[in-house]
Amino acid sequence: MKSRATPLYAWAWPPDRHQINAWRDRLPGLRLVHYPATYHLAHVGDAAYVANLKAAEAALPYAPRWSFAILGDERNVPVDDDTAPSGPGETPEDYSARLKPADDLLRGNGITTSGAALAMAGGRFDLAYARAMTIGQMRGVNYRPYRYHRVTRGIETANSWRWFVTILPLRPNWWPLRNNTVLAWFRQACYRQSPERQIRELLTNGHTIGVGIWCLHEGRLSDGAWQGWHGLIDRHERLTEHGKAAQRILEET
Repeated sequence: MKSRATPLYAWAWPPDRHQINAWRDRLPGLRLVHYPATYHLAHVGDAAYVANLKAAEAALPYAPRWSFAILGDERNVPVDDDTAPSGPGETPEDYSARLKPADDLLRGNGITTSGAALAMAGGRFDLAYARAMTIGQMRGVNYRPYRYHRVTRGIETANSWRWFVTILPLRPNWWPLRNNTVLAWFRQACYRQSPERQIRELLTNGHTIGVGIWCLHEGRLSDGAWQGWHGLIDRHERLTEHGKAAQRILEET
């Protein structure tokens, strides 16, 4: 059977040191993007999420395990917006200056680096931000499934880099009401290419070095509410619709 050209990853959120590899084992062949709390649990081929120099230093003892390191996340949101999931946005110049020490340390120790995963700010592919970065040997982008064609056009236009592309497939969620995703899920369901088909195509796209899924397991937010609209495995330890899709993809290699 034909092998995938690039590996499939899941972002290992929440970083549960006691369960993370048991969850991974549910999906043989899946690689993980680790946060610092689980660097020591990484397998060969996994990736490290590195948000600062301290995290880069913590990643070094496990250098032989990393396929690459991701330098921050979604920094291209509006600079004056302090509500973004990964913190307030930065100019590409400020972002590059802040992460340069981490980039230098990682690359100096043989670890490939990727610039921050860019958000589809306003639904657009932020090529200008990607071009203005001065760190990272690769680039990254996060997207909702109904932005698929904008993402593929973007990474093909920016063909001077390889890309780590992360899809954020939604599950229908109605509670808490402030995080109601039913309409967005319906929009995703009506899109002409399913998330599973998109992942399959991205895995064989010559511009990708890996495809990520947000996220490995449903977890709790800082206010204690369940993030019930993402995850390959739900709070009851069942594979979700997207978990089953990942399982099918992984079994076909």
